[in-house]
Amino acid sequence: MHDLFISGNQLTAIENSKDFLLVGGNAPQIQVVSPDEIEFTGACAALSARGAIIVGSELATCSQPPKRFHSEADIIILSCPSTTIPINPTWLSTAVETATKAKIIAITPRLVVPFFKSLLDQIPVMSVVVSRDGRLVTEVLVRTTKRVLMGEYDPNSWDNANSPALEIRTAIFRIDTLTLREIQILELISDGLSSEHISSTLGIKIRTVNNFIGTTFTKLGLSGNSTVNSRVTAALAFVARKNSTNGIPAT
Repeated sequence: MHDLFISGNQLTAIENSKDFLLVGGNAPQIQVVSPDEIEFTGACAALSARGAIIVGSELATCSQPPKRFHSEADIIILSCPSTTIPINPTWLSTAVETATKAKIIAITPRLVVPFFKSLLDQIPVMSVVVSRDGRLVTEVLVRTTKRVLMGEYDPNSWDNANSPALEIRTAIFRIDTLTLREIQILELISDGLSSEHISSTLGIKIRTVNNFIGTTFTKLGLSGNSTVNSRVTAALAFVARKNSTNGIPAT
């Protein structure tokens, strides 16, 4: 299991020390929320082995959110389900409201880094977004956590490549063109459900689900665009529209 979290860039002896994450001799309280059991176990083990106190950490999915965010946590680490599915934005807002002093480390797909950075820029506590292209790597997590604890994370190091901002804005306005069923399916996509799960939830054939998804992406202007992940962009557009003053149209 440990090998899954090690890349070619090994941690140094100092970074491997049992007090590496201590700040002023104090052990930071860190909450880890992840939908991946292997990543969750490895992250908790790596952080606690370097002096952190793991509090209220748990496995969570889009359909089964965290029971609560620890109000005394110094850092809350939120990890996305995969390299294509982002963190549920609701988790982010709830974490900020509950743990007011916690710094947030949001691990999310590269494509949506700018979107989550814009959300975190609105909160007073310094927080960061880390992009991922594969399985979470221990040294990246450990080093990022240390830099955030010390207030040394460089905001200019955020990855702004492949920003989907324009596509999201376009899709937000085009949500008005969707039918009630398309909106229903889009909401389930934004909750992180796969086509198979949507089929089971709505009691319709998976072929029908995929047809609705294809039509929805076309209406939102996302079909045939190889520069964006249509599923992620559509989900973010839905969440942004739902949280706006206009809300979701009642078709």
